[in-house]
Amino acid sequence: MADLPTQTIEKSQRFAYLDVVRGLAASAVVATHVFELGFPTFRKATNLYCNLGLLGVLLFFIVSGTVITASIERAPSLKVFWLQRFWRLFPTYWVSLIIVASIFLLVPGDLNFALFVHIKERFWPSFAANLTMLQGFLGFDHFIPAYWTLGFEMMFYFALSFFVVVRLGKHAHQILWAISAFLLFVGIYAYLKGAHLGSFKVILCGYFWMGIWVHRLLKGDVTPRLFWTALLVFQAAVFTTWYSNFNLYPAAASEAYAEFPFTPFAMLVGFLGATAAFVCLFQLRTIAFPKFLVMLGTVSYSLYLFHSIAMRIGDFAFDHNTSPIAYTLATLVLTILLTFLAYKFIEVPSLRKVKAVKMTSQ
Repeated sequence: MADLPTQTIEKSQRFAYLDVVRGLAASAVVATHVFELGFPTFRKATNLYCNLGLLGVLLFFIVSGTVITASIERAPSLKVFWLQRFWRLFPTYWVSLIIVASIFLLVPGDLNFALFVHIKERFWPSFAANLTMLQGFLGFDHFIPAYWTLGFEMMFYFALSFFVVVRLGKHAHQILWAISAFLLFVGIYAYLKGAHLGSFKVILCGYFWMGIWVHRLLKGDVTPRLFWTALLVFQAAVFTTWYSNFNLYPAAASEAYAEFPFTPFAMLVGFLGATAAFVCLFQLRTIAFPKFLVMLGTVSYSLYLFHSIAMRIGDFAFDHNTSPIAYTLATLVLTILLTFLAYKFIEVPSLRKVKAVKMTSQ
């Protein structure tokens, strides 16, 4: 970038700020899932004022857009990139899936997520689909609700790979302009016609592409002025479409709104809050962050995958309705334990495989 060349920033520091973002994102998701069960007041606040879980997920998406774009550009081939992604993601994911499937078989009645009631009816086909991370796109439910984000990430990998195949990888970030234009069109159409047009998934995609812009800025491929312009236009488009679709004509949007337990305002704060939080940490990327925040980001993948399992087990031991404090404490302790074990015995060996793939490809 023009005012602070990437070469002047130590590599460890550049990645440290991304780890901090990951850690805070994972913490936001875990806090939302755990505390909303144990404490109705917390659930009411997140439902009304800020979708903290969505904010965390969007932070993950921005980081993924930044890191994966860098990874696919550094990889000598798409084969190497996908092998690295496989070893980085699937071993830990499969272990979490096998554990939750085992619990489901052992205690089927207690692991019946309200939003995913068809798993019991199609258990083994659902399990097979979940092995791919693409179950949401294959018409199957997630064994753990949090798995839905992984499928979105996989689609992002496919999209970037396509840009590489057609030799347009250097221009992939330009798609954010098209996303912003579409969202603005949807917002204006909703305003003029009093109708509702779905835009949630398009907004999610935009946050991945925002991450690509971050990577381009750090490489010096785009100017700071162009970067901030693209970011502001995208945020204006998000605000326009969400406000028009959900706030101006609530009656027309009632069916679409029914899928969200959160108010439109809470969702909008989640969207804009994720961008604001990332921008703040991005601006502070050259400082030395506390080691525990960096470590939290290092284990964030295991934390994200295994906290839901800890919640299920915690609820078995202490029902969240009758013993909310005991449930919350037990769940948090178990989450920390499972995260530590998963990182040490699954993620670390998997990361060695990632490095081995890189070494053999050189």
